[in-house]
This record gives sequence, structure tokens and C-alpha cells, in this order.
Amino acid sequence: RTLCALFPLFVACSNSPAAVDASVVSDGSLADAYSLDAISDAGADTSADAQADVDAQAPADAKADVDAQAPADAKADVIVDAATPTFLSGTYYLEPFGTQRGGTIRELSGKLTLAPTITGIGFDVNPEFIVSTDNASTLRLTSALGVTTTLTVKGLYAMVRPAFSPDGKFVAVQATETAVNPPNPPEYLTIYKVNTTTGDWTKLAPATTTKLSGNELPEWFSDGKRVSFQGIESDCNILRVINLSPLQTLLTINSGGTTGCFQSSAQTGPRFHMTVSSDSKKLLSVGQMQTFDADTGALLSDIRTQVLNELTAAGYAPDTRFSGQGNGGTFPLDGTFASGDKEIIFDGAVSKNGTYGVVLCTIKTDGTGFSILKGPLSVDPSFSNNHNFSQVNPTAKNW
Repeated sequence: RTLCALFPLFVACSNSPAAVDASVVSDGSLADAYSLDAISDAGADTSADAQADVDAQAPADAKADVDAQAPADAKADVIVDAATPTFLSGTYYLEPFGTQRGGTIRELSGKLTLAPTITGIGFDVNPEFIVSTDNASTLRLTSALGVTTTLTVKGLYAMVRPAFSPDGKFVAVQATETAVNPPNPPEYLTIYKVNTTTGDWTKLAPATTTKLSGNELPEWFSDGKRVSFQGIESDCNILRVINLSPLQTLLTINSGGTTGCFQSSAQTGPRFHMTVSSDSKKLLSVGQMQTFDADTGALLSDIRTQVLNELTAAGYAPDTRFSGQGNGGTFPLDGTFASGDKEIIFDGAVSKNGTYGVVLCTIKTDGTGFSILKGPLSVDPSFSNNHNFSQVNPTAKNW
């Protein structure tokens, strides 16, 4: 892909499909087909050196720069107990601004009257906070009262896709230790665990040796002991599950299980966003609509054909203006298990009668019960590298 398709924030881009440019990646690996979604602040410090040690940690004297800001018009969410304001169980998603990166976080059933906004890529929710980033080195924690606290994470750059640990003490993020100098894209992305109080961090997986390839999209298991992520290994697109203590690889999912080599296509769908079931037993590759056993890697179900057929029956088609992540298409994109892991709520880019947008859908895990829940939502594809990843990021929470 062209640099415009890979990193539209750094260069002038149009919304037309990107042409292939082999000069973007010099080694001919799959990195030229998988666009990284992290971006960085133009004012980032350039003094940090890349580290390869998986046990690398932030300097002991690194101090969190905490800046609590309460908006003048901050109001408690009316759906919560006034004595102890918390976010309630529900399905949260991002309603994109459309005119700039980011959007307003909503709850699917309309419970959330607070309207927190984010400008970073990705977010997560627990009872106390919504966590997002500034796409550079800052975590943003927004309470149910609308109070936002910022935490500077020294030594990490292009930090996005935060995911809370079950106890809320940490977030897993994708980031890099190599300072970013726009318009150059971030390099050597991988997965880190960040303390939400101190800003101290630990690398969870070694960075790849290819600059524009990386490990991305961390997801925490509900048992608190494991984290999954997506990556490229030997030109194959993998899903990996790691144990946190001791730090070690537990499972690598390849093509239809633990063997072979998976490479996305229009037939298979993209392998990028994933989600873990609430009981930590299943791992869903959302773009493929394939569910795997989270312990053995065995393929449990594949409902992609049903999903596409139901979308057609509803009068929509996938948005084919763009080829999607790894040429895997633009529908589905991201999703979440819901209703006791019996339902999948997901989003994807669609078209209907010449109109384009993103819809939120639901389907049961057995491939029945499809319906469109919301949309089409108006989005600017350039803010997601032309639908290479989701801007909506639905996530179901139950506590």
C-alpha cells in the first residue's frame, strides 16, 4: 500500500482506493498488506532508543504526570447510584465524529447519558473509568462523573488500543519504544502492560524485526492471567495468547487452528480485531467470524458465510471501495461476545443504494438471529486507513 493508505494522518490523502507501492516495505513481507493503525504526536520526544528485551521496563525513577481536569459542566451519569457513580453493564461503542479522528462513546441501549469523547484509537470501559489515549504517550481516564485524569507514560510512543485488566490496575496497549517523527510512521509496535497509577510499564512481547509490521490489538482474559494479540510471524497472520506470570507463549493460532499459515483474502475475511469470551474459553477472530478454543486453538465454528448472506438479505453489501486489512474486506470489522457469550455484536463498513457507512449488527454464535442494531453511522474512512480497522469498537461489559 502507499504511505497514504498506511498512515493517512501524516500525509495528504484522498478517499479513493490506495495503489500498491512496494517501496513502503523493503523486505517484501506481508507488512505491506497490513497497515498499522497507531499514530503519534508531532511533538513526541525523540530521545528514546528501541529496546528488544521482552522484560524491558520503564525507568525506576519515571514519575506519572497526572493532571486531573473536571469539565465545568461535568454531570453525574443519571443511570448510576449517586453515592458511588459507576459505569453500568452494557454494550459500549464509539459514534465517530466524522470530521476528525475520534468520537463520542455511547451505550447501545441508551443507558449512558454522559457523553464522553475521545480522540485516540480504541477505548475500554470498567465500572470506574473509560480509558483512551492521545495516540502518543498519554492515557486518559474518564470517570462516570465526567472527570478526566491524564497519565503520561514515559518511554512509550504511538500508544493506542488500551484494554483494562480485570482488576483495573493495568491496561494492555500497543505502542513502541522508538520515538516517532511525523510524517514518518511508528515503527516496531508491540504489546505493553501499563500501571494505571504510576505509568510504569512492562513489555509483553518482543517487537518484530520489520519496521512497519508489529504486534497489535491486545485483549485481556477475564481470569487476569492471559493476554491475546494479533501479529505477523514468518509472513503469516497469527493470533497469540501469552501467560503473564511467568511471561510465556501459551498458544499460537495459525490457519484454522495451530498449524499452517493464514493469509487474509476476500474469501477468508481479515484477521485483525479479536475478542475473548467472558468465561475466557473462546477467542473470536471477528473479521473471519471464526471462533477458536482459547486453550487448544481448535476451530470451534465459522459463521462468516451466514453473516454475509444475512447482510445481503437485509439489503446491504460490504463497502467494496476499499480492500480492507490484508485485502480481507471491510465487513465484519470489530466485535464482542454478549448475552453470556451466546451472541456476537459487531460492526462493519457497508453500502446501500450508493450510501456508505458503518452498521452495528448482532448474530447468535450458531449463525442465527442476525439483525442490524444501529446505523449506518456516518464515518470518514480515512480515519481508519480506509476501513482497515474499526472506528466503532463495540465492547460488551457485564459486572
